[in-house]
Amino acid sequence: MQNMVGWLPIMGGIFLTTATGLYIFADNYQLFMLCETFFAMGISCISGADSALLYDSLAVQNRQNEFDSVWGSICSAQLISSGVFTAVSGVLFTFHPRAPFIAACTVNAGGILVSAIMAEPLREKA
Repeated sequence: MQNMVGWLPIMGGIFLTTATGLYIFADNYQLFMLCETFFAMGISCISGADSALLYDSLAVQNRQNEFDSVWGSICSAQLISSGVFTAVSGVLFTFHPRAPFIAACTVNAGGILVSAIMAEPLREKA
């Protein structure tokens, strides 16, 4: 990775995986607040880094003018998948109350791997 932007999604994934992993065992207010802190740190790391990576990737291909369209499609996919996985979590909950958190932890761990194999586009030094 060239700079910190490339590491932010990986760090965000680690924080989110830690948060969802701890949610599985959260049985008191203090642990819940620790989970929320890790969750907020994860979202903070990812927020902005994802759109910056997309913009830089499009810029390398001289397609910056497509950013709004592509970003809009990504946001739509995120909203749709959130709705689907909310319903799936409800079904998982009927099997075991902690099952949705186990599933979320697994998905977040996969996100770390995806972030790690993504290549950040090369940029000219200023």
